[in-house]
Amino acid sequence: MMMFNVEEQNILAVLHAETREATIADIRMVLDNIDDLELEEVCRHTLNKLMKISDEEYAALDLEVDEGFAYEE
Repeated sequence: MMMFNVEEQNILAVLHAETREATIADIRMVLDNIDDLELEEVCRHTLNKLMKISDEEYAALDLEVDEGFAYEE
């Protein structure tokens, strides 16, 4: 199974949709509106990994948000 780092897991937890395809679409939509290069990079890495896993692997993901994770504005 593809391993997602903490930042990627948090992106997935925030943008989690019922299906892998819907989550991919949500990440792509968000990417169009991101001005922060680091956040954009994390989203792109998450998207690339998400596109490589199966629907079954997506359904098995544990997507709890890391409470210690915060984006700087």
